[in-house]
Amino acid sequence: MTEASGVDRRTWLSFAILTLLMFGLIFDQFYSSVSAVEIEADLSISYGVGALMFSVYFAVGGGAMPMMGRLVGRIGSRQGALLAFSFLLFGMLGSAFSPNFELLLLSRVVAGFALATGVPLIWGATTSWFVGGQPRKIAFSIVVFVNGLAGLSGGLSGGFLTADGLPRVGYLVVAAVAIVGLLLHRIVPVGLRNRARADVLGTFLLLVGLITLLVGISTGTYFGWVVQKGDVSFLGVTWSAGAFGFSPTLVIIGIVFLVLFAIDEKSARRGKATVVDFGLFRGPRFGNGVVVLSLYTVAFSSLVVFGATIMNFATDLSAVTESTALALFPVGLLFGALARPVLAKRCHDRTVLLGAAYSMMAVMILIFHLWSAWANQQVAAGILLIGFFGGLSLSVIPDIALSEVRSKSASEASAAMETVANLSSGVGAVIVAAVVSFVGSFAMSELIDDSFELTTQERAALIQEAGYVVASERDPKVLEIIAVAQSSAELSEADEVAQDLREAFAWSWRVGVSMFFLVILLATVFIRRMTADVARAGPVQIE
Repeated sequence: MTEASGVDRRTWLSFAILTLLMFGLIFDQFYSSVSAVEIEADLSISYGVGALMFSVYFAVGGGAMPMMGRLVGRIGSRQGALLAFSFLLFGMLGSAFSPNFELLLLSRVVAGFALATGVPLIWGATTSWFVGGQPRKIAFSIVVFVNGLAGLSGGLSGGFLTADGLPRVGYLVVAAVAIVGLLLHRIVPVGLRNRARADVLGTFLLLVGLITLLVGISTGTYFGWVVQKGDVSFLGVTWSAGAFGFSPTLVIIGIVFLVLFAIDEKSARRGKATVVDFGLFRGPRFGNGVVVLSLYTVAFSSLVVFGATIMNFATDLSAVTESTALALFPVGLLFGALARPVLAKRCHDRTVLLGAAYSMMAVMILIFHLWSAWANQQVAAGILLIGFFGGLSLSVIPDIALSEVRSKSASEASAAMETVANLSSGVGAVIVAAVVSFVGSFAMSELIDDSFELTTQERAALIQEAGYVVASERDPKVLEIIAVAQSSAELSEADEVAQDLREAFAWSWRVGVSMFFLVILLATVFIRRMTADVARAGPVQIE
């Protein structure tokens, strides 16, 4: 179908259909993150329960990815596209029209299966349809470009539609994308099929283990890492405030299932089929590439998630300006993806990756750390540049990592790569959140002690919740506590309180910047290993 020097029109058309799927998946994620609060209010559900709904979506998307990647490998690209677009359509229609939390949760689970099916399908097709040369570089860059475009469109659409009181209309946009994809899916070629036997028990153990582990990790901030913060009911079971928490329970269950999965996988030595080919990770390109992708995922997700809250407190940016500044990250991804094919003609992939990594570290130091003034232009320039170098890097990493995977196993390898990256991102985000929250809480406690008198109960409540607001979106409960603390002070001291809060969160931001720097620095070690045997012309796919 393909040659290193050129690709036929049908392949490019099929690829365009799959990028349409990618657009719908990423648009949904960014749109949901912006409209989440309004959807919670629309269904009269609490903040923590709403967080659980979106945590389940990402957990299903990441946890089911190995299973769906193997399924796509068995049924081929055309049927995989049919399945992914179908999941996306039903998930979006349910998200748009669900009258209660239970149906909305089910709809988000279906949407999660669309993510789990679509990601390995897209990366697998890109890997096997474009075997080398400039077309391959362009194809991988297009995938990242579509990611950035969808993220920008989804975020802005969520802001405008939520402001107009229409928080769920955006799901109908994605549903329309899914309908177009279903109408055109037969253009996609059947593709290579991997007829290896399936390990049903291992697949079940891995699916349950990953989903419960990811839900536990992603909800610990809201419900408590040990003791339950508030009552929550899930699947007929209720966790009461003060009891052993919902999140650690799921983490323990997930670990148990993953241990059982590891035991089951050992039976492969006796000739039984395996769910994940762990031999892939021993390859210098794939193994090191997965590590680099995981580190970058941790860095970028932490920057976006924590940046929104901390900028709100540590800078003079208005809500509109803040949203616009964060939207510059996907804009940077767009330009970075466009630049990769151009740079590939002149520079070795190793040079591109290391240059982008060092540039990101320099940006974080010069713009976010050394500059004393928190000017709007400084924040915007920093986020745009990080997005640019990130887009440049993300266009190269999967290209190299998947190049040593045989074409018929591309979907399974892509699923394994993304699963490890998502799991690492979840764990890494928790670690970053813990460190940043500790610094914010400590700085706030010191500054508050120095600025005005609070009752012991008010000070304890404010300091306890300070870390919570750093690690997540601003909860109305937290803002209420801060308001109570402020109202207890003299009127002349209110401005001092606000300034102290900003300074405390500014320290949290500086710590986050330092951790971002260290993560990218660590990634450069694995970049050198990953690109050690890559030729000047770039990687060529193993058939």
